[in-house]
Amino acid sequence: MIDPEKEFVMPLIHLNGSGRERLLREYEAASETLSAFIESWRDVTFHPRDYYPLGDSAWDQARADRMEMSERLSDIKNYIDIHLQSIFSDNE
Repeated sequence: MIDPEKEFVMPLIHLNGSGRERLLREYEAASETLSAFIESWRDVTFHPRDYYPLGDSAWDQARADRMEMSERLSDIKNYIDIHLQSIFSDNE
């Protein structure tokens, strides 16, 4: 999980850098794509019946692994959203 105290370095909109509209378009596209993937990820069948032949602890470990991966996806989505907020607020 992203440390709430962590401050990321945000891109600076300036004459020699990438344009604000381009960055917004690209970060928005990344956000939408990742949101669609996260939705698909949630829809993937995940059930104990697929793990019990592997032993008593397999389901618990699989659940822990899946939760960790879901948290990483959420962290990436938050990172993108932080960038979007920064780019939006640069123009205000």
